[in-house]
Amino acid sequence: TSFVIGSYAYVATGYTGDEYLKDLWAYNSDGDYWEQKADFTGVARSAASGFELDGKGYIGLGYDGTNKLKDFHQYNPSTNTWSQKADFIGTARYSAVGFQVGGKAYFGTGYDGNYLKDFYQYDANSNSWSQVNGFSGNKRRNASVFTIDDKAYLVAGINNGSYQVDFWMF
Repeated sequence: TSFVIGSYAYVATGYTGDEYLKDLWAYNSDGDYWEQKADFTGVARSAASGFELDGKGYIGLGYDGTNKLKDFHQYNPSTNTWSQKADFIGTARYSAVGFQVGGKAYFGTGYDGNYLKDFYQYDANSNSWSQVNGFSGNKRRNASVFTIDDKAYLVAGINNGSYQVDFWMF
């Protein structure tokens, strides 16, 4: 999964085909180089979700080879440290999307044994999650999301073997 803070793009976790990963790498776009940062302190995983909020990176959800996950962690780039936060309140899942718009952060969609389209908002001040309205599209996992001017755009994904080709704005 990944998140961007300032001119740094952070990439963490994953699966090599043999092992699940916990490492975190930062790409410095000003200097055009990669630097390894503190390893993720949660369980090694693939198919996690992430976002940036208030200058910090967040990673949660995913799959560890046996279990779907719902834990949630914050990365502080100033101290190069991780801290665990309140668990995600939706079902444990992987291949969800994460994004931040308007100073609020969200996780949604994914796969928990069924394809999903629900969404949850994270409040960093109270370290809590609340369910919000989902979107009107089909359930899915492996969607893509990007933000422009405080709008999130969700596109693609897969639902029960069918590729989704719709495009949504939040």
